Amino acid sequence: MISAVRNYLVTPSVLPADRETEVRVHPTGENTAFTPGSAYTVRIYGENTGTLRFDRMVFSEYTVTPDEKGDLVFSHAFLGEQKHIIKILRPDSDRDLRFTAINYGRRRRPSNDTAVLPVYSLAEDLYGMRAWKGELHCHTILSDGEQDVCHTVGNYRAGGFDFLAITDHYLMEPSEEALEIFRDAPVSMTLTRGEEVHHQPTERIHAVNFGGRDSVNRYWRNHPDRVKAEAEAIMAELPPLPDSVDREDYAYRVWCSRKTHEFGGLSLLCHPHWIWADMNFVPDFVTEQLIRDRVYDCLELTNNTTNDMTVDLWSELRSRGADIPVVGCSDSHNTNLEHMERPAARYSYVMAKSRDTESLIEAVKAGRSAAVDAADRRIWVFGPYRIAKFARFIADAFDPVYQKLCEPQGFLLAEYYDKQPDTDTLLRLHDARSEEYARSFYGY
Repeated sequence: MISAVRNYLVTPSVLPADRETEVRVHPTGENTAFTPGSAYTVRIYGENTGTLRFDRMVFSEYTVTPDEKGDLVFSHAFLGEQKHIIKILRPDSDRDLRFTAINYGRRRRPSNDTAVLPVYSLAEDLYGMRAWKGELHCHTILSDGEQDVCHTVGNYRAGGFDFLAITDHYLMEPSEEALEIFRDAPVSMTLTRGEEVHHQPTERIHAVNFGGRDSVNRYWRNHPDRVKAEAEAIMAELPPLPDSVDREDYAYRVWCSRKTHEFGGLSLLCHPHWIWADMNFVPDFVTEQLIRDRVYDCLELTNNTTNDMTVDLWSELRSRGADIPVVGCSDSHNTNLEHMERPAARYSYVMAKSRDTESLIEAVKAGRSAAVDAADRRIWVFGPYRIAKFARFIADAFDPVYQKLCEPQGFLLAEYYDKQPDTDTLLRLHDARSEEYARSFYGY
């Protein structure tokens, strides 16, 4: 199906549910061009409106002739919120190729099937939003990563990312450096402040401050006595906790999250099943208590380690009434695209009308995010079902083309330490192409 998506451009591919909408199918090459004057059958069916009894399949069918641009144009009301298939069938007379007569009729198109193209209809509350691909947790050479800020940003853009927070250990400064370096870069990518927050000096707590106006770590460094007093006050006000939960450790976690909120950031519970000294970095009973108390805004469901256990625990807790929004992160320390921690291995989709930091934070808190694990080249999407379904559609139908269009932008951004005179000019050209594709795909 991905090859079909690359052979045809369907505009828009995201549609309002239950509202008649004009759709245009544009062939992108001679191999897929429609024959002028030929009548094509356009068959439309939703993934949840069919039946395995093929004599009772529910579908709509239109006969369409290419317009003056060579496109097939039709109008249809797409039923409900779901993925739909647009299947195009050519007439038998249209199976001949340009040189069929010369090779004695032996070389014809093998069947009447022309294309099987996916589109998606969204209900009113989600229609108008994009599924923004992003990273909320990664590292550079300024803590324990392997790439500098410019190469990190460039590698993520080359992976088709719409937003990024660099979250180095104990440091917000690298993300602030990225904001300064790329302040005027003509690229449609949101860079935001971020940091991995740790208990000082033990590092026994790992949390992410995504998008905060100021640094929790910096506040801790500058005011250690004040932090200690504030954490002790929190510990005194905590309700009774299970005996297995360390009250001091828990109080510092609450303090970290509250300070992140004070600075306007999103608070992430990070990699609870990272194995440290042969143990889970966060014991399961502590993770459960943190989720039940909603200490954090969201759970880092996919990471570079033991994702299956985090997914299993999250599923178990949801069944017991303890839910929390989820995000996917690479926690990458090496952003080279061929590395196992590559940006495209694990990431988030966040559904919002805008990719500005405030909109992204609001969307995650509202549960409009999904976590992706694509490390083994197969795509696994986790999250609220309707969000995950649309995210999977975007991963299959939109992202392969969009990522290819973003690749040259990534290489140009990586040059920013040694920017060439034509770097911004080339960036504008490539960014305009990727944005034009995104707008035509979504229709908004």
